[in-house]
Amino acid sequence: MLFYRCRYMFWLIDSGQLAHSEAITPQQSERITDGIKTHAQITTAAKPLILDAANLLEEMQSRSITLLNVPVFKNEQLMICGQPDGIVTEKGALLPLEIKSRKERKPSDKIELAFYWLLLEPFRTRHVDPHGILQLHGIGELKTLEIQLPDDVFLQVHELLADLRRVRIEGTKPQYHNCPYCNGPIRELCLQTSQSNMDVTLIRGIGPAFQKQLQKIGITNYVQLLHEDKHQLCNKLRIIGSSVSSSQIEMWQHHANSFRTKQPVVFRQLPVLPDSYIAMDLEYVQSMRIWLVGIAIVDGNTTKLVEYWAENEMEELDALDKLATWLTERNNLTVITWNGKAADLPQLTHAASRHPRLKDIISSINERHVDLLQIVTDHMRLPIPETGLHRVADYYQLPQSTEVFDGLQAAMLYQHYTSIVDSSQRQEIKRKLIDYSRHDLLALTGIVAKIRSLNLPT
Repeated sequence: MLFYRCRYMFWLIDSGQLAHSEAITPQQSERITDGIKTHAQITTAAKPLILDAANLLEEMQSRSITLLNVPVFKNEQLMICGQPDGIVTEKGALLPLEIKSRKERKPSDKIELAFYWLLLEPFRTRHVDPHGILQLHGIGELKTLEIQLPDDVFLQVHELLADLRRVRIEGTKPQYHNCPYCNGPIRELCLQTSQSNMDVTLIRGIGPAFQKQLQKIGITNYVQLLHEDKHQLCNKLRIIGSSVSSSQIEMWQHHANSFRTKQPVVFRQLPVLPDSYIAMDLEYVQSMRIWLVGIAIVDGNTTKLVEYWAENEMEELDALDKLATWLTERNNLTVITWNGKAADLPQLTHAASRHPRLKDIISSINERHVDLLQIVTDHMRLPIPETGLHRVADYYQLPQSTEVFDGLQAAMLYQHYTSIVDSSQRQEIKRKLIDYSRHDLLALTGIVAKIRSLNLPT
């Protein structure tokens, strides 16, 4: 799946220019290790089944069992080989099984299952509609999903295989498209090269698929996008099968203009943000417990940071009660978050299901809430490819934590915190996580100030 995520990184590793260990961040390495551990735990817990290797295919075609630790398979006709996490045999139907150490499915899961479906095709003796099994092992939760595999996903797999073989022969250039590898050790190289080439993949909403379609009609950089009439370009793309709207193209052009001028582009009137407000940032185990409540009380040029750590549900309730007190005492202040609509507010709703007395204050937050990410997304474009809090803070040169780099690392650190007993180690991790929360709050308040300045008369 490396090629699907980042073709340039695939080429660097496949051609021997870079080892895989050099291509990932420590945080990615931890996540890979976590996935390996999850798979090992599942395999260890499974009931051992001794099969004769010489008769493995016959067993797969005659029995209905789930096999883990399967061998490498080869499809000679398609010239592919691989090793799925498992196979649900179903008397020869041979459904590929993939196991992931996360809670939610991703588009890549369907691609991966389709690849393994094709891989197993020569050994399949019973016809069923193409589908695979996806097991998601989140913290405290297991989901098993049956994933249907329509014709278009197989077309994608064949196109990927053709592109992979071409890249192995011809190589490929660095290109930024906000994948884990582009955001890792080669980030600066990919960004610099993409900016130098004015790649369309820098534009929000343009990934490899739209890039290919734009290339078919002669558009290879974002400056060319600016010279196109949005309605005519929409028609050109629809002729070649693209489902894009003229309003979507207009958003591309705003972003392209931001890159061209190296300045923020405001295309819709920005809402007026107050100079006194409460910034809020929560850290949590998804849908289970909020373990850190961070707030910044901003009064003009003065900012007060407050954090409440929660070791258990009772301390979570205490922390949220204290948050409620701040909000009640300052009931005239707006509550500002970054991506709070999709992240913090749903977690507060889950908390209210555990602690019913919080429902009123959570309703109050909803009424007073402003999601700053939504403002940035709906009203403006910046000359950067992503709109994550840390990337926007980088653009505005706001100070950030140097010990914890993102939410994924924070979640992994907290998971480590809960698994160790050494008090000094626990205190050090707690210090890092609180420092990370403080820097996130300062980044949020800094971005509020920058956006407010865009609304001030010049």
